[in-house]
Amino acid sequence: MTEPVHARADGPAPSDVGGDAKPSAASARAEADPLARSSPRRRRASHTSLWIQRELGRVFWWWLSPICWALMAVWKKYRFPEMRKIRARYRELIDSCPGGVLLCPNHLTMIDSALLVWALYPYYLFPFRWRLLFWNLPEASYMKNPLFRFVCYFAKCVPVARGGKPDDLRRVLERIDALLGRGELVLIFPEGRRSRTGRIDTGANAHGVGRLIRQNPGTKVLCIYQRGRTQKTFSGIPPKGDLIDIDMELIEPKSDHVGTRGTKEMAQQVLDTLARMERKWLEARGWPIEPETSDTPAASASEPPAPKASDAA
Repeated sequence: MTEPVHARADGPAPSDVGGDAKPSAASARAEADPLARSSPRRRRASHTSLWIQRELGRVFWWWLSPICWALMAVWKKYRFPEMRKIRARYRELIDSCPGGVLLCPNHLTMIDSALLVWALYPYYLFPFRWRLLFWNLPEASYMKNPLFRFVCYFAKCVPVARGGKPDDLRRVLERIDALLGRGELVLIFPEGRRSRTGRIDTGANAHGVGRLIRQNPGTKVLCIYQRGRTQKTFSGIPPKGDLIDIDMELIEPKSDHVGTRGTKEMAQQVLDTLARMERKWLEARGWPIEPETSDTPAASASEPPAPKASDAA
């Protein structure tokens, strides 16, 4: 799945530009809570709609999940080595976090999030531990397809319109904040789009992840590196019958700075962790650390441009 939409970047804080001026009380409140202008009534309505969506999804999951499993396991024949260890590790890490958690995987195919749903926990047990099924932030343009919109609603998705209006973006931020505040799991691809080089882009504009962490103190990040053993670079879907490896590491990004500088530092910690996990995977298989650009296919002309990770917040 893809990520959300372009949001205006944070303005530089006084500490970022070396100024001595102190922010006003109003500015301080906006920095601590960028949704402060939202009315309590609207926030309550947002929380209620999320709760309804969450519980309806639990009911519909019983017939939705077998279809997804059949497509990936039976038709495409994807396999995950040591799946039991992967699932046990996922439960252990999530259970150690009573608060909200951001899941930040690398991004090589269009079905990365669906593969993670299947790999991280038995699909038939999700309704009994519904928190373990993470929320997704797909691009709203894909919601034009009624079937896709129907599936996304019951699969815990919060669509975001690329280039949307400020009020629409604020509404999405309210929902993400509400989810993290309730201890839910939210998945976002920090690179913002599928890697065109087949390697983690540590220079990607991942400010969206940093802003979500900064706006929700105490939120931990589960970095996930997922890659098929024949997956040289990005593609629509992994090759049929591929063996897909998964590695996970739980971190809590921190920064002594505020404003844009703090946001960038925390986002960079996420990207650097993924890059380190990727290097470990590549070295274990004797693959080159640097991308083989000559093998990198051009992006499909019919594929809509992928939103950046900074667009998510």
